[in-house]
Amino acid sequence: TMGCNAGSPGGLPSAFHGYYVLEERLGRGAYGQVWSCSHLQTEERFAVKVLRLWRGPEALGKVSCMRRRLTSREAKWQARHEAALWGRIGRHQHCVELHKVFMESMLCYLVMEPCARSLVKALQDAWPCPVEEDILRVVYHTLLALRHIHSRDIVHRDVKPENILLGGPDGTTTKLCDFGLAVDMREDASSLQEVAGTPPYMAPEMLREEGQTEKIDVWSLGVTAYVMLYGSFPYVPTKPGSALSMKQVIARGVPPPRYKPVADLPSPSRLAERTA
Repeated sequence: TMGCNAGSPGGLPSAFHGYYVLEERLGRGAYGQVWSCSHLQTEERFAVKVLRLWRGPEALGKVSCMRRRLTSREAKWQARHEAALWGRIGRHQHCVELHKVFMESMLCYLVMEPCARSLVKALQDAWPCPVEEDILRVVYHTLLALRHIHSRDIVHRDVKPENILLGGPDGTTTKLCDFGLAVDMREDASSLQEVAGTPPYMAPEMLREEGQTEKIDVWSLGVTAYVMLYGSFPYVPTKPGSALSMKQVIARGVPPPRYKPVADLPSPSRLAERTA
């Protein structure tokens, strides 16, 4: 459902604030923030992603992944695009569900199901002794999420631990989130030629700008599984966060991984065999 009443930034009334109240900021990204919120009448808890559509100088902060700075017009298009693709994904056990969208003049509010915590926080709590079965469950659940969105011709393009949450009734169900870089394979052909995402998780064909398919998401999940197992990347660019540096790594050929195996953990190949 989309509320299209014009709104204002800051503390002024808006359509969103007529239904929900913001509570605690949960995170901050390149283009917006995520807050916990509750419905004013039912008191049901949700999370909400707040995207700023007005791009003044103060809105152009440091970008941690390959997301270029957008003009106001581009930001509004991008917000509508994300909402449309997310809505098309629909309800799935392993995808964070979008409940309601408020597109206002300065802000876009994407109200979604709440999750207990992030995979990153769970890994921090478990390290240095992550449980193999927990890693297997995360990989398997995320594969199910990817199979679902790929069946709808959608490529995520930014699979990484930061975009995987743990939710559900028991707080252990893996949920794929953040579809801000997702593209429609049928309609966004030009987007499948550009470099986008987070460099250490990017597939070689993206870095080489050779064109992309849904397979890039599987590569990123493989890197995510490696990070969960060993606490580091299978290969490290000389300049972390640099796509150019990652291109140099790929051009030389992916070097043998340098890691210190954690006791009693399986090799990545054996983990893949068990997940298959």
